[in-house]
Amino acid sequence: MRLQDFDNEYEPKPKQRLFCWTINIRAKAMSRLSPFNMNDITVAFPILNATTANLRNIQMKGTGDCGQLIAFTIDIAVFATSEAESMRIVLEPTLLDVTHKDGQLTLIEPEVTIGGESVLPEV
Repeated sequence: MRLQDFDNEYEPKPKQRLFCWTINIRAKAMSRLSPFNMNDITVAFPILNATTANLRNIQMKGTGDCGQLIAFTIDIAVFATSEAESMRIVLEPTLLDVTHKDGQLTLIEPEVTIGGESVLPEV
């Protein structure tokens, strides 16, 4: 191996930056959460390296098959090398955990839409 090949193979990866998004999530769960004490609900993306905050606009509707439709808005912060990559990560989560003191919902492939642009300035 030549020095030039070694340098090209082990180039440092681009630095990641923090991107924050406001997203809307809708999904159907096969179990239900209680509508009481909505302040106790937490949301986590177990597979993504992401932080969530400001859970709001929670709506729940029971379905006839003992399931529940749930929709909410949340702010999420994720590290990525570009804004496009961070948007792709945010729009394609495979799992989402919604936890309440009376149970936990694991939402598989929830419907995610972006409700706002990145709130951090470009550097």
